[in-house]
Amino acid sequence: MVIVGYEHGGRCDHCGRSLKHVIKLDDGRKVGAQCLANKLTKPLKDRYGREFRLPASCFVDRAKMAEYWSPEKCGANGFGPEQFKFEEG
Repeated sequence: MVIVGYEHGGRCDHCGRSLKHVIKLDDGRKVGAQCLANKLTKPLKDRYGREFRLPASCFVDRAKMAEYWSPEKCGANGFGPEQFKFEEG
């Protein structure tokens, strides 16, 4: 799944909760950062093989970058297309 945008205010397609920050996904779903961080994505692995999860605030920040920043600005700040892509879990 790929984060493609951000919306202020809405409802989560996963749990139905009312949201302040809505994250838009490439498959058309609109979900909350908590659902994305805790339930919809697999944990990431660090270089030592330990699993960890990104906090919800990171998903909100990446959604805002995808919505408002150009690809050039993302690249200049160290965020390539792979930074917006996550495995479903």
